[in-house]
Amino acid sequence: MYENNSLDKNIIRNIIEAVEENKGIQYTEEAYEELEIILLLTIYKSINSKSEDENYKSNLLIKESIFLKEIIEKFSPVKVNDERISYLFKVFKGAKRSKYITENKEELDVVVNEIVEELCEILNIKVDNDNEFLIQMAMHLNVAIYRLKNNLIINNPMLEEIKYKMSFIYDVTEKVLNNKKDVIGVEFPDAEIAYMAMYFETLFEKYVKGNLNSKILIVCNGGLATSSLLKSRINLMIPEVTIEGICRLKDVNDYLNNTYIDFVVTTVPLELKEYKVIKVSPLLEIEDLERIKAEIYNKWYEKNCKYLIEKVKSEDTTDIARIIPEKYAQFNLVIEDWREAIKVASQPLVKSKKIKQAYISDMIRVVETLGNYMVFIPEIAFVHAPPENVIDNGVSLLTLKRVTSSLSRTPGGFKNFQWQAYVKA
Repeated sequence: MYENNSLDKNIIRNIIEAVEENKGIQYTEEAYEELEIILLLTIYKSINSKSEDENYKSNLLIKESIFLKEIIEKFSPVKVNDERISYLFKVFKGAKRSKYITENKEELDVVVNEIVEELCEILNIKVDNDNEFLIQMAMHLNVAIYRLKNNLIINNPMLEEIKYKMSFIYDVTEKVLNNKKDVIGVEFPDAEIAYMAMYFETLFEKYVKGNLNSKILIVCNGGLATSSLLKSRINLMIPEVTIEGICRLKDVNDYLNNTYIDFVVTTVPLELKEYKVIKVSPLLEIEDLERIKAEIYNKWYEKNCKYLIEKVKSEDTTDIARIIPEKYAQFNLVIEDWREAIKVASQPLVKSKKIKQAYISDMIRVVETLGNYMVFIPEIAFVHAPPENVIDNGVSLLTLKRVTSSLSRTPGGFKNFQWQAYVKA
């Protein structure tokens, strides 16, 4: 980008680095590249603008942006007018950051702290001693609010993936942020909500994941040397798993009757109805590791979702009631068909004009087309569809007293569980 003009690229980089040093921040690589381009274009236009000096002195600048003006004039051979300096200041202040070196607590206003505290309370996370992370998260919120107030729109390339893989935390984050929109003066778009959801997913994993680690049983008939080697390699290569024990093939059932296990790793052929069984080489090959790690992730995701769902069931429902109001919840109904269950679960949202009637057909069609991926853990279906027929965001809840054979017969199999449907709009 520097080839067609006389500017030394070091001039641009010196300006950005001076801002980073002065503000105690570090921009992300993506933001750094964007700032380079915007600075280069601004300075290039100033060099080639004959009328630049006419508007050079004005009262446009605030105290913070004067520093930026001084830095640009220090490193570049041109004077940039105040209007362009004000625009650059907004771009710099709204750029994404990878690190906050200083702890400027004056920037952490009351509303931002309330958002952080409310989300942590809903997720039952105690992070009083993690000040550095909380400060960085609050700083991100402040920057996001600034971007929105100044119409600096950003994209989130992971948006759809976050919505589906972190759907519960995304919805919680969305509700809390939107509850503050009148106070803040801006409404958070999906991209900004998704970035904040990533922060809270990080906190959730950090403070809860230790209780969600997989517990496994190793079944091995090869003697002490073989079992010891396998145990040692699993401990070394997959430290997040807990090995509850090692036993012979003939002792498996006795062991499982007395110990909680998530799944079984075996070096000998073994079939169990109630447990996932992964057969591996005693030497633990790479493909063995991949299969074990895949199951660890599946189990962690299942426990993660169960933990969050338990928040809905808990006696202290003050916060969660804001997400699923009592009028949107129906309990212990008897329904004979999964399509009918979706229809019944959706009615509170239709009645409250959160969704159009057509959204119900959209959800059923998605299940018929894509199967049971919406059953993200046994007993829970989180039913949703593309947003064309959504009027406003909302979540309803339905639990069923029993599962009938007709309810179990769905494309891909909503089967063998007490059905709990969360309809998301």
